[in-house]
Amino acid sequence: MAPDVFDASKDLPQPINNTPRDAPGDAPRDVSRDIPSNTPQPRGHFQGGRRIGAGAQTESNDSSQEHHRSRKRHPDDYSEVMAAERATTNGFAAFAPKPKGITFESQHPGETILLFLRQHPIVNVPWMLIALLMLLAPMLFILIIPFAREIPLRFQFIMVLGWYLLTMGYVFEQVLMWLFNSFVITDERIIDIDFYSLIYKQMDYAKLDKIQDISSRTGGVVYSLLDVGNIFVQTASEVPEFVFENISHPSKVTKLLNELVIEEEREQIEGRVS
Repeated sequence: MAPDVFDASKDLPQPINNTPRDAPGDAPRDVSRDIPSNTPQPRGHFQGGRRIGAGAQTESNDSSQEHHRSRKRHPDDYSEVMAAERATTNGFAAFAPKPKGITFESQHPGETILLFLRQHPIVNVPWMLIALLMLLAPMLFILIIPFAREIPLRFQFIMVLGWYLLTMGYVFEQVLMWLFNSFVITDERIIDIDFYSLIYKQMDYAKLDKIQDISSRTGGVVYSLLDVGNIFVQTASEVPEFVFENISHPSKVTKLLNELVIEEEREQIEGRVS
C-alpha cells in the first residue's frame, strides 16, 4: 500500500478576486472606466497615418516656428528704396530696380536681383566723339593732304574700308564694355562684373553680412546735375573694396545697401535663414 503524500498547498490562503464577473447574458464590460482619471494619457493619437489631437497641435506649432525661422521678408517690407521703385523691363537701363528678364552667372536658386547698375550714359560721350572723328578722318585726309589724291582709287578704297572696319571694331568694343561692365545688388550679395574683352572678364562677390562700410562721392558740376557718383564699399571678403563708378543715384544705392545690411543683421538675430 502506497504511503499518503501530504499536499501543503491546500492549507495556503487563496487570493481573493474582487473583480466582479459578468453574469451570463450581460454585455461585455468596459474596463477603461476602471483606469484612474489622474493616469497620464498620450497627447494625441494617430488616425489614417497622421497624428490628431493635442500632439498634432504641438507639431503644427513646431512646424510654424520652423517656417518662421526660414521665411525671408519681401524687400518692399524693409526697404524704402525698393518700395518706392517700380520693376523695369528695359535691358539697357543704367539704373534698373527689380529688373525682369536679367540673370547672371552663379546666381543662387531663390536669389533675387534687387538692383542692376551700369555706368551713366554720360560716360559714353568721350568715345562717341572719338568715333565721330574716326568716321570723318578719311575725308579730312584726302582734303588736307594733297598727294592723297594721287593714290589710285583701288588703294584708296582698300585703305578707307580697312579704316572703317577698325572704327566699327572700336565702337563695338566700347558698347560691349558699357553694357557688360555692371554692378548687381541682390538680397544676398553684391556683385561687380568687369568686362575687359570678348575672352576675359572678372566677377567679384561679397555677401551682405561681410559689408563693413559704405560711402559715396560725387564731383563736378555736370555729375552733380545728373546725380552721378561713385560708391565705395569696404568688405571683409576676399575683395576688400568694391567701387561702383559713375552710377546713377548714388544716394539711393547707398541707402539700399544700408537697409540690406540692417535686414541681414535682423535675420541673424531672429534666427531666420539669410
